[in-house]
Amino acid sequence: MYTPAAPLHQQAKYRQPRVRCEGAQRLTGFVWFHIFNCTELLQFRKHCGGVSTGDRTMMKLAIETIGWIAAAIMLAAYVMLTTGRLSGRSNFYHWLNILSGAGFIINSGWNGAYPSASINVVWVAIGLYGVFGRRPADAANSTV
Repeated sequence: MYTPAAPLHQQAKYRQPRVRCEGAQRLTGFVWFHIFNCTELLQFRKHCGGVSTGDRTMMKLAIETIGWIAAAIMLAAYVMLTTGRLSGRSNFYHWLNILSGAGFIINSGWNGAYPSASINVVWVAIGLYGVFGRRPADAANSTV
């Protein structure tokens, strides 16, 4: 007879956390180090008492704000490119894409949208190549 494994949140309460902490003040470093490991995060919150509702609300607001600013930057870059105010080879255009991609990586990664976060890593890499990987003659000819 098949018996399914316990959900992650139930498995987490039986394992010992890998970190020792004095409280929620170490949460930030732990979350960024283990952002992709849900089990470890659940263990940490249980072990350290979690974070206050106000801290979670502020962090969520900050992450959402970063995502909306990234969306506005990406949309502005596309509008300026389409209307001819910006060249697709200009450093400014590439920096707008790098900044918006970084904002989407933060927002998508935090919210668990890993395919979106992954494609934005590639987006940022392409933008960095556009700024730093081109030949000097190409960079000199690119204008805003």
